[in-house]
Order: sequence, then C-alpha cells, then structure tokens
Amino acid sequence: MSAPSCIPEVLSPSSLNAFSECEAKWYYRKVLQLPEERGAALGLGTAVHEALAENFRQKIETFEDLPVEGVQTIFRDAMSQQLDELVLSPEEDADELVSCGETLVRCYMDQAAPAIHPAAVELHVEGNIGGVPVHGYIDLMDTDGNIIDIKTAGKKPSGFPANHRLQVTTYVMLAAGASGIARLDTLTKTKTVALHSQTVEIGALDVQLAERLYSITMDQMQSGLIKPNRNSNMCSRKYCAFADQCCKDYGGEVK
Repeated sequence: MSAPSCIPEVLSPSSLNAFSECEAKWYYRKVLQLPEERGAALGLGTAVHEALAENFRQKIETFEDLPVEGVQTIFRDAMSQQLDELVLSPEEDADELVSCGETLVRCYMDQAAPAIHPAAVELHVEGNIGGVPVHGYIDLMDTDGNIIDIKTAGKKPSGFPANHRLQVTTYVMLAAGASGIARLDTLTKTKTVALHSQTVEIGALDVQLAERLYSITMDQMQSGLIKPNRNSNMCSRKYCAFADQCCKDYGGEVK
C-alpha cells in the first residue's frame, strides 16, 4: 500500500495512538476517510464530555458549577443529537444510554467538579515534538496548570494506560503554563457507575519517549509501509468498520 500525498503533515496524540494500535485502521480512517459507523460507546462519551465541558466553561466566568440537573439537561440535548448519527446494536437501547449518561454526569459533578478550578476548557495547543508539528485539544487545565483529561470506559483502568500517558505528555509539552502534573479521570459505565482518578507527573523519560514516537511514527506514515495489526484485541468486526476492506487488501480473516 503506497502512501498518497494526503498523509497528514501535523500529528495529534490520538493519531499517533491510532497508528500504533493498527496502521491499516488509521490509514482507512484518517487518510482514505472511508465511511465509518459510530457506535453507542463513542456517542455516549461525546455527549458526556460536551455537558461537562459546558459546565466548566461557565465556571471560568462564575466560579460556580451549574446545578447537576442543568448539566444533565445539556447532556440529554447532546445525546439526542448523537443518537441521530449512531448505529445501535440489537442489545443496545437508546433510553438506557441516556439514563447511563445522566448517572455518569451526576457522578462527575458530585465527586470531581466542585474541587476543580478551571482556567481553560478544550484548549487548543500546538508546537513541535521530535521534529514533527503536533497539535491537540486539552479537556481541562486548572488554575495551577494541572491538566485533567476525562474519559468514559467500560471497565476500571488498570494503571495509567500508556496511550493516555502519551496524550497528557503531549499536552504538558505544548501547553504554556503547564505544571507537569496530569490527571486522568475515568468514568466507568459498569453496573455501578464510578469515577477513577489517576495522577502522574510527567518527567524527562516521558518527554524522551514522546519525541522518539512522534519522529518514528511520522517516518513510518510517510513511507507508505502500512500493515494491519491482526494480533490486537481490537481487531474484530465488532470494533472495526474496515474489516472487509482490510481482508480485501491484505487477505486473511478478521473475526
């Protein structure tokens, strides 16, 4: 597979992580821009994120959180728009997704939001890492320069995931005034909704790794030597919309 002229000149941590997970999936999505159905998990996470972000935007001005019910209303409006675009599986129910999201929002507003003093929301940052132009959007930066990234997940995280560590390292390197402290807040959508907070201090080895990964990844992208990762736990028709195209291009089977 040869690399076309539309290989991106500017990378993001999400693009780097996607390429590391599966080069072929990244290529189909980011370069060829093949159509891809959006699933329930992605839509739910987007709507929760939008609601919490709106709360923190106004908190910068008022220094107070919105009432929980108000943030839930913002979530419902955002989720309604998401549902117009999502493809739900037979076992997924729209009303249950809305109810789950309302609970996730309440959990974060009760347990985390009161202690957060936001300085910036959805902050766009850009710069050069390892000789590569890089940009990204920071969920939250507080008044102490600490970076807070909010995720939704199906299970409790086991340690600070490497892909998220790279993401927050990128933000620390690019954001003016960043303290070097980053926190990952994971809302889990298990039977009992829970919030799991993990904090790391980004050090010299994190910076070195980011510089090497961005440099090597850009070289690989531009080489046109793109391969699928059939050993990945995410290599499945459940998680990848490009299975048929991948089998056509590379052969083999995708479960």
